[in-house]
Amino acid sequence: HQNMTYPPPPFASSARAPIAVVIPVYKVERYLLQCLDSLEAQTYRNFVAFAVDDGSPDNCGRMLDKYAETHPWLRVFHKENGGVSSARNLALDQIEEDGSFEFLSFVDPDDWVSTTFLQDFVEAAVKHNADCVICGFENYIPSGPLDCWDHEYPASELDQNGIINQFFGLNEWQISNPTAARFLSNRFFRIGKIRSLRFDPNLFTGEDQNFFIRSIQFLRKGYCFPSRNYAYRLRSSSITRQFNTSIYDVFLFLQMLRDHAYPKSAAIGIERSLLDSWWSATRIAYKTGDNDVKNKCREVYNQLQTITWTAPPPRKYNKRFFFFFLGDTFVKFYFFIRKNRTSLRNKYFP
Repeated sequence: HQNMTYPPPPFASSARAPIAVVIPVYKVERYLLQCLDSLEAQTYRNFVAFAVDDGSPDNCGRMLDKYAETHPWLRVFHKENGGVSSARNLALDQIEEDGSFEFLSFVDPDDWVSTTFLQDFVEAAVKHNADCVICGFENYIPSGPLDCWDHEYPASELDQNGIINQFFGLNEWQISNPTAARFLSNRFFRIGKIRSLRFDPNLFTGEDQNFFIRSIQFLRKGYCFPSRNYAYRLRSSSITRQFNTSIYDVFLFLQMLRDHAYPKSAAIGIERSLLDSWWSATRIAYKTGDNDVKNKCREVYNQLQTITWTAPPPRKYNKRFFFFFLGDTFVKFYFFIRKNRTSLRNKYFP
């Protein structure tokens, strides 16, 4: 595990590649200082953080302004509330207008990073001539870290298909590991490769996935290492958001399949994500008795039957299709069986 304490930076170097860090800020006054202090503690000093106060109604805007008075690496912008995508886009516009940065990183304001977060990223990018670098991360709850990884992958160079497979958890990346996340904060980009990309401000959720999937066509070489340099705070609001947006994710992936042509491995990844989101929404609908979501899941099921798959779905999806086709009683029976199997497994293999 990475050391998450924050000693004073041991050196400063202006001769290294400059990094831009994007931080969208909204209603996180309880956590914001820990995030900023973790950036102040970076061993790599040639960076500028672009923090965007997205019309936050709490003290975040004032906290950012005060912090920037004594920390020249922090640039603060204020705007009316428009969502995380619009906040990030404002920062990206400023970064592009500046034109002096070589690399780009994203940090969320309720999380924090290890002291070598930026240093490890930039050294890996330079050494391996990578367009994208991925590090490990750690989930945190109020009582401490959650260790839930099945496997530790060694550091490895990635071609374009490797970058795609790692993101979607395909092929050799199917086992859960500390780099397996579909957000942007454990990823590091060479700005020249994605300069024209912006976030879709109309998305309610899935903006990270949408951005990264659209970036894939520009990323030819990557590098992934398992060091858990990013601390992701699991809050009740973020968990609730994930729970409530499964059906939204389904329509996001359907739209993505319609709108763009992707490399084969990316198309497969989107298709598997679509199937997983559909089944997750189905499970939630039957657990909560939400008839509106059930009806949407039936609508999506009919659309799924018309898709020409890039690669045939694995057998587990065909089994799910079969039970869904048979109707409510059989779907409920399926979830009942799965729940009991999980309970027995937890009982005998805690």
